[in-house]
Amino acid sequence: MARYDRLLNMVSKDRRMEIAYTVDKVMDEVYMHSTSLKGMCKVVSTNVVACLNEFGIKSYVIDFNYLGIDHYSVIAEYYYNGVKRILIDPTIVQFRMTPVSFLKNQDLIERLRDRGYSLVDDEIFSNYVSLFSRKEEKIHLDEYLTNIDNMKKRN
Repeated sequence: MARYDRLLNMVSKDRRMEIAYTVDKVMDEVYMHSTSLKGMCKVVSTNVVACLNEFGIKSYVIDFNYLGIDHYSVIAEYYYNGVKRILIDPTIVQFRMTPVSFLKNQDLIERLRDRGYSLVDDEIFSNYVSLFSRKEEKIHLDEYLTNIDNMKKRN
C-alpha cells in the first residue's frame, strides 16, 4: 500500500466501522426502491465504491462477467497493523448454491448475508470465487488486485 494510502487510513480510527456504515447506508437506499436484490449487484457495488471513496478507502470492483456470471462485488482495502481487506457482497443471497459449496463456505455466506461484508484473505477469496466458477480456485489476492489496478490504468 502506498504511503499516501496509509496516511489516509490513519485519519480514521476504525475503518471497519466506516465500511459497515457504508454497506448499511447503500442497502437502506436499495431497499427503499426495491424489495428484491435480483440484478442489483452492480448498483450496490458502484454505490459502495462511491461512498468508500468519500472516506478515502481504496476499493476494487470485482466483475464476474469473465466467468459468464452477471455479478459484481467489492473489496475494500485499508491499513491497520498491516493491510486488511474486506469483501463486500450483500447481494449474494440472490444466488443458489450447491449444497457442497454452501457447506464449504457456510460461515462466509452467512456473514455476507447477515452483514454484507467479511474479512478476506487468499483462501477465503478463492473459495468465494469458486462459488461462481463451480471449480476449485487458487487466487493470490495481491496479484488479483494488482491486475485490476493495471486494467484501470490502461482504460
